[in-house]
Amino acid sequence: DVAGRDVAGREGDGSGGSGGGGGGYAPPPERIVAELPPSPPRQVRIRLGQESDASRGGQQRTRQWLSEEVSAGEVPPAAAPAGAAADSLQRQGFGMGFYLLSVSCVTLYASVLPFNNVASSLLLDRDYFPHGTEWATVENRTFVYSSSTTEPPGARCDSKRGAVLPFCIKLGEAEARAALVMSEPYVLAALFSPILGSLVDRYGGRGPLMIAASAALIAAHVAFALTSTPAYQILLGIGCAYCCFAAVIWPSVPQLVPESQLGTAYGLLTSMQNMGLFAAPLIVDYVFEATKHSCRADPRDGSCPHRGVELFFAVQSSLGLIASVMLYLRFGSQLARKVHPPSSP
Repeated sequence: DVAGRDVAGREGDGSGGSGGGGGGYAPPPERIVAELPPSPPRQVRIRLGQESDASRGGQQRTRQWLSEEVSAGEVPPAAAPAGAAADSLQRQGFGMGFYLLSVSCVTLYASVLPFNNVASSLLLDRDYFPHGTEWATVENRTFVYSSSTTEPPGARCDSKRGAVLPFCIKLGEAEARAALVMSEPYVLAALFSPILGSLVDRYGGRGPLMIAASAALIAAHVAFALTSTPAYQILLGIGCAYCCFAAVIWPSVPQLVPESQLGTAYGLLTSMQNMGLFAAPLIVDYVFEATKHSCRADPRDGSCPHRGVELFFAVQSSLGLIASVMLYLRFGSQLARKVHPPSSP
């Protein structure tokens, strides 16, 4: 290892003779080389410089020097900020942006996927096979279809005698229509999520799309609870919301979390999402049992038994809307960053 090198020269004012008359003295360059004993690899910082001082006879002497400073545990200044930032992130955990994104993710997924647990009975009671209608039994007697009488007395629809009854035939047709309409959100997500995701990567807009998805879910669940809007129209709104949210929620994680922590972030977000999907059906069942008996005054109001559940979904989506708005206001610039494809070599 070279510890230092000093090269000094003197210039003369003549042609460079050896005499002392008009010529200046120009000695050969001096070299000082110090050898250090072998040592293990260490951090090295190199400094280059130049200095001048006056020599005899008004001549200028220029000294150029090169030095290497070796220190056993020293980190170069250029590498310190990156390491310090990473250590700081490790100590502090994820930032507020990630947790707001998590709240939005959990509440919105819990307002779409657990909805399937009640969607079939909701669509039947509200749109396709409402309570309060009269039907004939196998003995040609009439009965009223209600929450307490869901099968023809004396013959179930899954029996040979009941399967031929008009009630059971119509009920089967209504269940098929409800199942078809229930598939709308997932068909829309399958068809349009890749296209929307590509557009978001190219043009941005993650924050506004999260807000729009939350608002659409609130409107859809309120419409189910308080209006007579056809179910297929409302489910189109839920499908659009689900499509938008699925296309922006997961790509937003790298915008808010350092690359070195992406695996942990995705794992934590997936864990919280599944915890929400575990808890939401339990709450839905409790709300349904607590509110379904409040509609006896109008048995033909098919949405009434499910009104409490739909309002619960609306409140849950409102929490997601609040989180999405806060995320956009505080971290909108990070979410708006576009993803540029790598340039070809």
